[in-house]
Amino acid sequence: EARCKTVGGEMGYSKCYKNGTEIYEGDILIDDTGEPIEYWVVKFSDGGFVGECAGVAEPLFELTNLEIAGNIHKNPELLEEK
Repeated sequence: EARCKTVGGEMGYSKCYKNGTEIYEGDILIDDTGEPIEYWVVKFSDGGFVGECAGVAEPLFELTNLEIAGNIHKNPELLEEK
């Protein structure tokens, strides 16, 4: 079950993603199942959460096998091109 928070840089709305883990706008999700490893940034767009990677946006509910790697505030190096 999702619950709301309004602390820090969090956007004030959360969604349960996997195993009860909450996802916030600005979180970075990792897809390490293939090559290259992809990092998706969680954004809130058109009334719902999406993951964005390399200019492609997908609804968050379709990104089922990703794990939280960090967030854009504490881990910006994850998004640097290698």
